[in-house]
Amino acid sequence: NGEDGLLQYIEHAPDIVFVDIHLPGLTGHQVLKALKIIDPNVFAVMLSVDTVKDNIVQSAAGGANNFLKKPFSKERLLSIVKMSPYVQGISRGNSSMQSY
Repeated sequence: NGEDGLLQYIEHAPDIVFVDIHLPGLTGHQVLKALKIIDPNVFAVMLSVDTVKDNIVQSAAGGANNFLKKPFSKERLLSIVKMSPYVQGISRGNSSMQSY
């Protein structure tokens, strides 16, 4: 659920966060808003099977770095992961970046 996701983000600070729009408790949009407050540099990807225009627009307006329509291909997922500045830093051998 959204609340647990936020707690996990605070505890683990992952390089990339995937947030489903439809979550029990807080919605994905509410989680995204909270993540941006916790960490303005969070690399967040919203995902959903519900791809009505409003969901995509609201995700972009909320600061999502990308949107994945479910189901998605492995290639599409990897292309979005490669957009993360954290992953780009790791792939360039930037020793200041850490991967967990």
